[in-house]
Amino acid sequence: DLLKQSAGVLPPEASKLDLVFTIDCTLSMGSYIASAKRNIDLIVRRLANAEGYDLRFGLVAYRDHLPMGDTFVTMTFPFTSDVVDMRRNLNDLTLGDGGDGPEAVGAALHATRIMPWRNDATKVCVLIADAPPHGLGETGDGFPDGEPDGSDPMVELDELSVLGVALYVVGCQPTLSYYEFATDFFVAAAERTNGQAVSLSSAAGLADVIMGGAIEEMDLSKLANEMELDVHRKRIEQPALDEEQLVKSVHSDWMAKGVRSRHLTHNKLQARNGGALRHAGCIKSAKASFEAAAALFHNSQALMPPSSLQGGGEHSSSVEIAEGTISYEQMARLFSKCKKTGKL
Repeated sequence: DLLKQSAGVLPPEASKLDLVFTIDCTLSMGSYIASAKRNIDLIVRRLANAEGYDLRFGLVAYRDHLPMGDTFVTMTFPFTSDVVDMRRNLNDLTLGDGGDGPEAVGAALHATRIMPWRNDATKVCVLIADAPPHGLGETGDGFPDGEPDGSDPMVELDELSVLGVALYVVGCQPTLSYYEFATDFFVAAAERTNGQAVSLSSAAGLADVIMGGAIEEMDLSKLANEMELDVHRKRIEQPALDEEQLVKSVHSDWMAKGVRSRHLTHNKLQARNGGALRHAGCIKSAKASFEAAAALFHNSQALMPPSSLQGGGEHSSSVEIAEGTISYEQMARLFSKCKKTGKL
């Protein structure tokens, strides 16, 4: 239970946190929406009261474009610091038909990006989904060339990363892995925004993902200035270092100093096609990358049993937050966020 754990390893001063839930509100997502409703008070007690964060919640609900969806595409609830308002907003969510399988993920990311995030706040979006965006090449996609309003999820991800919004993706399993390209997309979504991709088999671990992801990002944000100073110093002392060597060198220094942070432990969502989306700048190039990667994958895995091709990582709801010396993976994400937001 995260609420019973220590309030942290860093000073408990009030720090600004903008936290947005971006939730697929189609019929299969009922248990996750119910979990968010049930645990919102617990989440506020941990983040605002125990941690002392200056906390604002926002909410983006999404379904699909007409005629695949039967009502709205996205519905945005503004930022609020009042738990009563947030509870009311969550209670207003209802489930609707999503039609063809893929959903309006691009439109949802756009709605998330244009929310009035505070410039000086740590920005976290918890994206809860069990279906991919349109345009990736999934069988039966009603919009095979992408979303009809022009929303491009790859473009939106890059723009979110420039804003400093970290996506903590909750991949709802096993449904997500029934799609050929969904896990790859959502792993890429987390990587591109310097967040994490979590595989959950039930909604039981959702509140812990929300709290743990927010706490980890807040801890890392408090180390950003130190990161900037140490990187600047290291570049002067050792100008020949490339970025990977630079991060490793600073990490080694921090390990020696005993720099600590909390981190979310969870079953990771796994990409089936590796880094196929690493350089895709738009949904069209993402689809082309998947086509090439999928052909290679199917050729190399033709003799493997179907169960080994499922992908997506272990399907579990085990989520914890632990305290320890900052990891290289955390350092790499913090470096990337500082670089993308123009601080390095």
